[in-house]
Amino acid sequence: RVQIDKCQHLCELQVHLNQMTSVDQYSSGLPHHNLFRNYFRSSNPVVQEIRRQVMLDVGSSRGNFSNIMKRAQTSQDVEEVEALRDICAMLGRNKHKDDTERRLAVLAVENHGIQSEEHV
Repeated sequence: RVQIDKCQHLCELQVHLNQMTSVDQYSSGLPHHNLFRNYFRSSNPVVQEIRRQVMLDVGSSRGNFSNIMKRAQTSQDVEEVEALRDICAMLGRNKHKDDTERRLAVLAVENHGIQSEEHV
């Protein structure tokens, strides 16, 4: 039973472990799930929206990172550059990840060491 305000709700949770284990065994779903879970780790809705938009932009670029990296080098939005860095890391784009880390270092100096809202 769960009480919300003055109402009590009866809830049922069904766990189908065998089916989930079988799916994971054949699809390697858990590692993929963990990549996205880590990427969207922030509970801040603004940061989640920035990360969602960056992911959509990367998807629509079809692997052409030139415009995305131009955006990273000119952006003043630390959360956006962090999202770009993290998605480059997820995709194994180490050179691009290094470029975004250099941009974050510049932004940290410009912002007196504050990297993002999560670091405040």
